[in-house]
Order: sequence, then structure tokens, then C-alpha cells
Amino acid sequence: MTNDFDLSDYVITEDLENTGGGFSLFPAGIYEGTIAGAEVRDSRAGGKFINLSVKLDNKRMVFDNINFICKSEKAQEIARKNLGRIGNANECTVRKAGDLPGLRVNVTIDVEPAKGQYPAKNVIRAYNPLGTKGEVSSEPASYVGGGKFSAAAASNYEEDTPF
Repeated sequence: MTNDFDLSDYVITEDLENTGGGFSLFPAGIYEGTIAGAEVRDSRAGGKFINLSVKLDNKRMVFDNINFICKSEKAQEIARKNLGRIGNANECTVRKAGDLPGLRVNVTIDVEPAKGQYPAKNVIRAYNPLGTKGEVSSEPASYVGGGKFSAAAASNYEEDTPF
């Protein structure tokens, strides 16, 4: 068995190229789902963020980056509030990224327009209490609610290590 194969047999269609990989956007709105993954990563600016993947109940995936260590105090405040909202919705305190997978979320999804070479995409704009329905919030996530978040300092930021 060989690991070689000829890529010339695969044709990328114009439609696939223009839709960012063949995924269609879904309408802005409020959706419920489950956190499928949470991975701590280093940012290019020297900080840390949680790369969050959420599987919505409509079987679609959406992603978010929660910047919990960075130069911007405002970004850190947003991170604490978002993690607190997730914890409150699940009646728990989020202490580490490893606590997040499996938690339920209610999120406000928006469509971010295309920028340069990057196609339009769905983005999480706010974390809401479970069961929230109705109009899409025009307020950014940093101004919606508050909640429990453990900001314990740690020298190692792996999935099972406190923030």
C-alpha cells in the first residue's frame, strides 16, 4: 500500500472556492448547543485564549476565541463575563478549560461579512441564559449579564489547569 496519490484527480469547483469550503452560512439568531471542545492556545501577541467549539442543536458548528490573558483589560473582562455566563447557565463555576466540554450554551450568532480573502462566517456575539429566545441582541457580549468565574493564576495553562 502506498501513501502517494495524485491530487490532480481532485477538482476544486468555483462554488466550493467561493463558499469557504462548501459550508453555507445560517441566519443570525439565538441558538442552543453544547460545547464540543475547549483548547487553551497561545496568541500571536503572547497571551492565552480558549479556542471554543460549539455544536449547535441544529447540528452545525460555530467557534469562538475567549482571550483570558492578553494586554487588553477589556478583552480579559469580556472573557471573565463570558465564562461566567457559561458557568451560570450550567449552575457551575468554570475553573479550567477542561470544565467546558459538555456544558450547554445559548448563544447569539451573527454573520460577519467577508474581509479581503476571508469569506463571510458565523460568529458568536453573546452568551445568554439557557432558554433565551426572541430578538438577536444588539449588545456585545461584554455588556450582557455577569457571572461566576475563577481567575486563579497558574503558570501552566493546559486544559485541566486553572486559568
